[in-house]
Amino acid sequence: MGFITADRLSGQLAHEQALLDLLETELKRIVEEGDSCKAKGRPEASSDLERQLQLLEARVEEQHALVEDIEYKYFEASEGQSGLPSPFFKFKTFA
Repeated sequence: MGFITADRLSGQLAHEQALLDLLETELKRIVEEGDSCKAKGRPEASSDLERQLQLLEARVEEQHALVEDIEYKYFEASEGQSGLPSPFFKFKTFA
């Protein structure tokens, strides 16, 4: 197995974090749309959104785990090296 550099992991981490941000934005949109459907008395649309919400919540959890794994590998790869940029990590949570 080849060695993965901290620079490559940093790029992958940025990519996966951006994807996580998009997934969380879509999750928020679906929650808001579901609430709107319920308020308008459209249960059939609401049930479709509930299924989408369940799938998307699972995908967001997977993406969080992937970001955490890459983050760990990045710090492991950069351990002992000087002058490496410190990536900006942010995690959003939905209550």
